[in-house]
Amino acid sequence: MIRVAITVALISLAAPATAREVVIKSGEHADFSRLVLYFDAPTEWRLGRIADGYRLEPMEPNTRFDTSQVFDFLPRTRLLEVRKVPEGLDLEVTCECHANAFEYRPGIVVIDIKDGAARPGGQFETVLDTPEDRPAPIAGPTRHVSVRMPTGGAGTFLQLPITFPDAVPAGHTPPPAPPPTPEPVPDTGAALRAELGEGIGRAVAYGLATPRDPDAHATGERSGNSAAVPGIDVRSGVEIATGTAPAEDAARSACLDGAIFDVTAWGAASPTPLAALEAARANFLKDFVEPTDAAVLDLARTYVYLGFGAEAVQLLAAYPIGDPAGAVTAALARVVDNPEQPGPQVLRTQTGCDTPAALWALLAMPTADLGTAIIDSKAILRSLSAMPLHLRRQLAPAVSERLRRAGHGDEAQAARETLFRATNEPGAELEVEEARAEGDAAAPEVVAAVEDAARGNEPVALAAQTELLTRLARNRTPVVEEKRHEVEAQIHESKGSPESADLVDAYVAALASSAAYDDALALLARLRDSGHAGTYDLSGDTNRVMQAVTADPSEGTFLVEARAFAAGPLRDLLSPEQAGEISERLTALGFLTEAEGYDDSADPRMDAHRQRALSIRALREGRPSETLARLASQTDDEAMRLKADALMELGAYPEAAQAYESLDERELAADAYWQAGLWRDAERLTMDAQRKRIAALLIGEAPAPLGGVTAADGTAQLAAGAGTSGGVPTLAEASGWIDQSEALRTFAQDVLNAAASPQ
Repeated sequence: MIRVAITVALISLAAPATAREVVIKSGEHADFSRLVLYFDAPTEWRLGRIADGYRLEPMEPNTRFDTSQVFDFLPRTRLLEVRKVPEGLDLEVTCECHANAFEYRPGIVVIDIKDGAARPGGQFETVLDTPEDRPAPIAGPTRHVSVRMPTGGAGTFLQLPITFPDAVPAGHTPPPAPPPTPEPVPDTGAALRAELGEGIGRAVAYGLATPRDPDAHATGERSGNSAAVPGIDVRSGVEIATGTAPAEDAARSACLDGAIFDVTAWGAASPTPLAALEAARANFLKDFVEPTDAAVLDLARTYVYLGFGAEAVQLLAAYPIGDPAGAVTAALARVVDNPEQPGPQVLRTQTGCDTPAALWALLAMPTADLGTAIIDSKAILRSLSAMPLHLRRQLAPAVSERLRRAGHGDEAQAARETLFRATNEPGAELEVEEARAEGDAAAPEVVAAVEDAARGNEPVALAAQTELLTRLARNRTPVVEEKRHEVEAQIHESKGSPESADLVDAYVAALASSAAYDDALALLARLRDSGHAGTYDLSGDTNRVMQAVTADPSEGTFLVEARAFAAGPLRDLLSPEQAGEISERLTALGFLTEAEGYDDSADPRMDAHRQRALSIRALREGRPSETLARLASQTDDEAMRLKADALMELGAYPEAAQAYESLDERELAADAYWQAGLWRDAERLTMDAQRKRIAALLIGEAPAPLGGVTAADGTAQLAAGAGTSGGVPTLAEASGWIDQSEALRTFAQDVLNAAASPQ
């Protein structure tokens, strides 16, 4: 989709404009220095890294910055200098700091230089290109092309004179030169079209627009009396970054009128919220007749503006409005009433729109979609900053959480700061979100605020308590007795609520992380017997506890807990995978009977890991054939080693030797070859010098049965007539010799003595 902002930007690139002057004011705070830039109108800009700090580049040319007031109230502890350069404004940083920027409202840009290093991959940490890397000025022939306009639909095209560059900047593929076409018939919009055309030509050089084949579009390619001409596809910066084309991005093509999402405007005309409500109600009850759709919509919007989502939903259910504005207002009301939960589908189609719709689309998105959705963070922060304080209190925590989950950490922080900078009492919900976002790096005062918020049974108190327990689990800190009583009372009072389920998950994790396994399992057993068992993830929590038990470094603790759990009330909640892990550790410790107690829940389609655990047990219990059967389809090194051991147990020495040799287990292979009577292979692999000498003397010989060994004149002799052709004994012969291993060792020693005696 071609968006209005892109079109405006292209026109501004093309046409000379009157120089605008941007006044810069500043302020110093405890942990950041702030610059506020007052543009006279909404503008596009970017902020990025340079060698000695950051650079702000406005996208509109002829922008002049008034820096005379920058250091009136700002020490040079973070910002050493603010310099005007041809590209924009350079900010020289003198500390280990990072920049964060946002639009306070259209035309006002705020830049904070904050203490501490930036998060990896931060939005404003991209190194800006240098002047020599930038595209050369546009110059070259003018051709007329057809351009799809943003408001006319898929088949609306406009002929524009496009100035193509003579030389394409480095890194860009040169566009194909369009063929000459007849000049279009002049019209009254020629001047504007020429400016827009020159701007799109510049966009071609920057990679923002691409000429396309007119044959690919069957409709809308002819205008006036001109023949079909090359078309231009225009893409936004987000589309370039993600590689999506306008036709492929359904979210962008579905942008509705931004005014029907602009909640901020719905109550701005009234001096007070009460006045807005009184006016809307008076209009609704006018003449005590059936209210008009306009009056219903006005009252519902006023409810949404005031944060009364449930009232707006009820009103629109009683007086349905069929147009998109009614459906959107009802959707916004549901989000306002519960911003933590995903919203209606009508909002989710607006993810890429650069209007207030972007904020509501973010709140409506399911958590699973946040990582892949197109998110216009500038539009989101701009809308949030413009909202009245009561709505910001309601929405900022959820906006921050969703931006954070989507991987936009800096933007999430900016969302929180829209409230922190407006009031000293941002609310417990935002304090909890700040603690979640900052993790263990959260300031002590933030943690203290969360601890204060955790007292009580309201949803925010449960959320605060959940965050505190999550911190304890992360740091493996025991839950003290006083905290346990407090948490269990909250669970009892709030049982059945979603917040209670989250609290149970965090409490069980905290207990398990500090090895309080019995307490965690006892709690889960009580909840299972309660009337709200379906509210909780009892199976998931049980498996988490037993996973911690299985990983406990103390063998004694593991054995006690595993034995007790096998006979306990939660045994049937254990997953086959976790049961297999417990069984495997019990087997490794030699507790085979106890391990069998965890086999009955094993998945009959057992995975390779589980089969291997049972094959080890079978080998230890003297069932090598079962070991081979369980490992028949596994070929990794560990499985091959187990197979080789099983073959040795079965007396299949040549096969075992080959398996050991494939694993480069030379001595084990040599032992197996020796027991098989394959002296040449035994001599080849063994590293023991004495065994090598024995094998060397036996190579090529066919030993007689050991009963035929005689000692004459002190010299060992080999009886003739035994063995197989070629001197390689059969498996049966080798088995017979090994059965008399003591005699074989005596015989070998006689051979060595004879070889060493003087002739």
